[in-house]
Amino acid sequence: MTHLVAKFGWRVIVFVFIAFAMGWLQTIGLVGFVRASELAEIRSDMASVKSTLQTRRIQEISGLMLDSKQKHCMAKGEAKRLYLESLNRLRDEYFMLTQRWASDVLGLRVGANYE
Repeated sequence: MTHLVAKFGWRVIVFVFIAFAMGWLQTIGLVGFVRASELAEIRSDMASVKSTLQTRRIQEISGLMLDSKQKHCMAKGEAKRLYLESLNRLRDEYFMLTQRWASDVLGLRVGANYE
């Protein structure tokens, strides 16, 4: 008898889950998984947010590169090398985001040695 109850209970659970996933339980307020139209809207919103964040990061990197270049020019010794490393990391990140070198931002030649 216990075996039959467990077997029946398992089938009910699977049926309810399938009904929930398919959206058949909307009449009692259970919506189910995301619909395709909702998913498209979410993707559009996420693309917009990603674009905005990328634009902000590019602007931030541009400012940091200018600041780092200015400090690099005024520094001496070990500090000069550290500012150059910082500038190179920022240039690499800028390239990864924009797929172009930061030479137009800083007025630098690509591949030049600025030590």
